[in-house]
Amino acid sequence: MYKSLFIFIVVAIFFNGCSHKKLYEPNDKNIHNDKNQLKKIKNKLDKQEVYFYDISKQTSKTNKFKRDKGYNYLSLTDNTMITKNEKSIKLNNKQKLSFDKEIVSVSKRKNLIAIVFIDNSIAIYDIVNNQMIFKEQKKHIFIYNSQAARPIFLNNTVLFPTLDGKIAVVDIKNRRLLRDLIVATTGLLKNITFLQLIDETLVTSTNNNILSFGEAKLNIKEFEIVSTAIDADFIYIATIDGQVIKMTKALDIVAKKKFNFANFLSINVFDHNIFLVEAQGFLIKISDDFKKSSVYHVDIPNDKDIAKLEKKYFVKSSFRVLGNLLLYGAGH
Repeated sequence: MYKSLFIFIVVAIFFNGCSHKKLYEPNDKNIHNDKNQLKKIKNKLDKQEVYFYDISKQTSKTNKFKRDKGYNYLSLTDNTMITKNEKSIKLNNKQKLSFDKEIVSVSKRKNLIAIVFIDNSIAIYDIVNNQMIFKEQKKHIFIYNSQAARPIFLNNTVLFPTLDGKIAVVDIKNRRLLRDLIVATTGLLKNITFLQLIDETLVTSTNNNILSFGEAKLNIKEFEIVSTAIDADFIYIATIDGQVIKMTKALDIVAKKKFNFANFLSINVFDHNIFLVEAQGFLIKISDDFKKSSVYHVDIPNDKDIAKLEKKYFVKSSFRVLGNLLLYGAGH
């Protein structure tokens, strides 16, 4: 009953919003259709861990990993490709580990893997001795953002991004929870969507806020965040209202730019440029100083095209799945 009611509410909100929502329309003079330039962008992304795997030819430009049938990409960590099925994962398609529930995110360091499960339990598993050395159940969450962050191994601890908006700090040696750091306090979707380190500063975000902790100082700001990225000493976010914001590690705003009615899907930063994928079929490139911007028209594949690509190609990048498909459609 509750599930049906929730679906009804979501559908009602969606159709009510879509009935009068305006769409992003860039100036025609700023739109580029230069496929060579898009290929250059994709080639640079290749260096940022982009993998195009042609299953029919069983070859790849950047690695020899093969995705087994029925398994989807989960993460690339500690030079290990991790793929998952409903209740199992494979490490480089060689070692299979089965569990009693679905895995949301995972990281690996040497013989240990840190796991966040779909029921919001967290665990550390020893893949050499094939045993669970730590497990704890967190508050059960019924809905979460699929852009779930991965755990981080930090010295002798693991930082787990939980689905209820906390960072659980676990002592590996003593196999115990040290503390929970609360990140999300508001919003329907509270899970951690981004968790990385800039030098000694921890940066994390949810749908509703961003937090940084470094030099014994905690900084937090509220935004409606679509996607987060870091580069050098700066943090970049794309917001639900079409803003692109550059901040210091202390979350002081350095620069920002708004694209009216833009529906951003993801953000990435490399080679002194900011790249955003926009839902209407645009790849927006902004210089790091925010003085120049250009827009590229790319093809967004429909559901059938996406299904065909997923069957033929194994694709991964920090643009996430849809961003990759956009770049694939534009670059070939």
